Amino acid sequence: MSNLTNVYAYIRKSYPDSDILYGKLPSYIKTISGIHFEKIIFIFKENRNILKEENEFNISGNKDKSTSLNLTGNPLEDDKSIEELINTTIASSTFMRKPWQEIEESYTPIEVAMARKMINDVSNQIVDNSYGWIFILCKDPLETLSNSTLMLSHQIHSKNNCRGILKYLGVVKHKQKSMEYLLKIHRSFITSNPKIECQLESRFQISPNIILKFSHNNATSTALIDHINEFSEVVLHQKVEIGKGHILCEDFWSQIQLLNMIKNDIIKFKDTSGDGTLVEPNYSYGSSDLTFENLQEKVYRILAEVNTIKEENNNVDIGLENVIKKSRHRPLTEVTDLLWDLLKFISSYHDLKKIMTFIFQISSRSNIVNIPTNKNRLGELIRDLCLQRLAIPHLHGTEPLELLLEIGIEKLIKDYEYIFNESKICNLNGVIIGGSKVKESNENCLSVRKSIANAVEKSAEKQRKTFLKKVSGRIESNDSDDEGIKNSRFVKCEVDDSISKLVQLHLSVEHLLLIQNNISMDLDYANISKKLFERSLTLFDELPKFDKFEFLIYDKKICHLVENFMPNAQKIILRSGNKFKEIENVFYFDMEQIFPFLIEREENEEIVDKSGDSSHFFNYTIITSKY
Repeated sequence: MSNLTNVYAYIRKSYPDSDILYGKLPSYIKTISGIHFEKIIFIFKENRNILKEENEFNISGNKDKSTSLNLTGNPLEDDKSIEELINTTIASSTFMRKPWQEIEESYTPIEVAMARKMINDVSNQIVDNSYGWIFILCKDPLETLSNSTLMLSHQIHSKNNCRGILKYLGVVKHKQKSMEYLLKIHRSFITSNPKIECQLESRFQISPNIILKFSHNNATSTALIDHINEFSEVVLHQKVEIGKGHILCEDFWSQIQLLNMIKNDIIKFKDTSGDGTLVEPNYSYGSSDLTFENLQEKVYRILAEVNTIKEENNNVDIGLENVIKKSRHRPLTEVTDLLWDLLKFISSYHDLKKIMTFIFQISSRSNIVNIPTNKNRLGELIRDLCLQRLAIPHLHGTEPLELLLEIGIEKLIKDYEYIFNESKICNLNGVIIGGSKVKESNENCLSVRKSIANAVEKSAEKQRKTFLKKVSGRIESNDSDDEGIKNSRFVKCEVDDSISKLVQLHLSVEHLLLIQNNISMDLDYANISKKLFERSLTLFDELPKFDKFEFLIYDKKICHLVENFMPNAQKIILRSGNKFKEIENVFYFDMEQIFPFLIEREENEEIVDKSGDSSHFFNYTIITSKY
């Protein structure tokens, strides 16, 4: 853990014209240096014109993401055939071609003479309790591009003087890379002939979404650069662009989005209902062309007609893709699950409230055939109405949305349970999703109903209750509130937790699909799923753009998967030293340029090789003098 606050303050005061950051490492420093500090001091020259151009482009090309919810189609009927789904491209979920963040495009170098002055100045200062790294992006106008200084570094340490220099050595052909040449560079920094430690790391991008990293930490200095064998540690790195994953998962993600929108509408109405700005919740996310009469007819069939259960074809391949396709057409028997698949298409709060009342009326007046068995509130209300234990509820406020939200969460959880169980990956029964629950203080948890003592709001309006019918001169109720029962239930922190778990399950499916589609070998998917489930939950509205995941692969057959691949990036670390000094060279090769400010200069000097068998070559030399 670095502590450079005082150093940062000193540099800021001494060099007020410099652009200085005290924070996370830029992408290229993290890639090449391999240091694990959470924060460093980074000095550069900011090109604000680049940021301005980026912002203008984003403003002109930006689209309203709130309208991206895709719930089109006919209720209770999938309008896409399996063949259409198979033939639809899944290329939308890919790695960004840029290996850096957009803000890094505005980082440009300062003069190398000024960078040296800064490091010398800082190293001569005695700053108590300071420890960490300083990196300065720099350039030397006298150097050629193929032998140019990119960065100077200095580690503040009480016992050692550690300085580094990063040089860019141009573009080299893959066949030109050799351990002999790298050893020659390393030995030029030492006078004796000490033992040289060697670490090898090769990265293969086997798909736009997946990188396999092979590491050998105890290689000999005579090893080949492309040395990959059974001693290598193999780690799979992949990331999914959230909301733009596999085409088969689009409908599930849209439903999770809808649930989160419903939750936000409920919270917004509760927060503003006291000031009279909202008469009823704003709900308009569905996209069905159903008339209300058609809607009533379908609801009546769900409740009053005998469901004919079609036998499932158990001979279908249990691969994950086929199980997902199968899940979209599997027969449903639970009433509230069928209702969710229909009611999610409703596009107005008014229609939702009316159809809920219609459901209650049918349940009360007709001998319905299909009685819910779920424990959600809507199922309980229908059952009580069927048994003549309850008067027809009169819903108001967010109650229709709360009923819809609860059955939607329950239905989606069943969908993911079906996918994992039927694909034989794992059984979700009893599995804890999320290494830690989404925590939120109780004071932020909005309860749908208050006790009688707190039922009067500031507006002096009592909340409406659904009164129980009297049976044999008494009121049947297991509720502690003997005036009535709750029409619905809603606790914000519990709903947040449920939606976050659905997101975790969904992203787990996305990651498993990527692995199955790109790794043609048997893996321990139950263990991989366990690692996916153990990850910490994230609130839906705080999700990053990409979801990243990595895990170790122990089966050494994975080496055969990259036999015909050329490594996209390689890192070779050579280290040697004595009791006075330690030398470390980090040689890094990458097919893609990782420094954005070098791209234009490369094109101007026409050194870019587009043949596909060459790499950008960097050498980061760190010299540590021991006191």
